[in-house]
Amino acid sequence: MPRPLSRSPSSPLEVAHGQLTALGAEAEVVVPESLRKRFTEDAARLTELYGRG
Repeated sequence: MPRPLSRSPSSPLEVAHGQLTALGAEAEVVVPESLRKRFTEDAARLTELYGRG
């Protein structure tokens, strides 16, 4: 599936996701659970793409 080149955040959680993603492993999402789940899914996709190192 092609990835969008650009996307505007549509909710506060989208904004938070973008900002926290920029912090990388320096941040841990604890709540809300929906945002934590999204980061868990992101991590799984990145592990699949790049492996465990």
